[in-house]
Amino acid sequence: MMLLKAQVSAEFIIIVAILAILVVAALSLSVGRISDMAKRQTADDAHYSVQSLADAADFVYWQGEGATRIVTIRLPSDTDLAGAYIGGPPGSSEDLRGTLMISVNGNNYTAQSAADLNGSFPNSTGMHNMKVVSRGTYVSITPQLFDLGSYAIFVSMGQNQTRSKSFMAYSTTGFDVPVNISYNWDYGGIANISIAPLIFNATTGGTNISINVTSGNTAGGPYTSQISFTAGGASEDRINVPVSIDVQAG
Repeated sequence: MMLLKAQVSAEFIIIVAILAILVVAALSLSVGRISDMAKRQTADDAHYSVQSLADAADFVYWQGEGATRIVTIRLPSDTDLAGAYIGGPPGSSEDLRGTLMISVNGNNYTAQSAADLNGSFPNSTGMHNMKVVSRGTYVSITPQLFDLGSYAIFVSMGQNQTRSKSFMAYSTTGFDVPVNISYNWDYGGIANISIAPLIFNATTGGTNISINVTSGNTAGGPYTSQISFTAGGASEDRINVPVSIDVQAG
């Protein structure tokens, strides 16, 4: 009887050991598969980020100056942000002016646009909206920092009248973004515009922009110009808003 019990105990121990080995092997295999999936996802995100920006650059370049696209990218957590570039690394040849590159875990992911490119990637990893804009002779690619509630201003009025328009400027980054407003208005004394504020912080909830238009007694016909909203710093995140004022004489 004692011998039988000892045999059963030994067999049980062997079975438990085998099961333990199988569990460890299964876990190791699962961890390996998860790791492989993570690597594939990282590679896919990196490739999509540069290729989608290059495709958007080609699209707006052929559309002409002012054409804009917003592209959402995901920079993997292991991206070498210091080595990433848009339009070639500093001092590169003309052949690289249409190149985008990010490096992830020592692997370089590149894409090529038909247009000369200028811009920069965000200074953090994760998801970002990028603004791709044709500037005529080149395409700028920068993180989208702000957006506007209106992309055109039209005012119809008579002589000696004042009209007001307002819209919101929004930060798209989650923090306040300094914005400068500039404009050239060549119709002083005939029809005038004033904008407030000219320097402000675009907030996530929105910052109100007011535009007042005043027409003189000699005004008549259409008057056109544009207002430029530019994010502070060296960014090329700029939105040009066309202004059209129609003054009805008499």
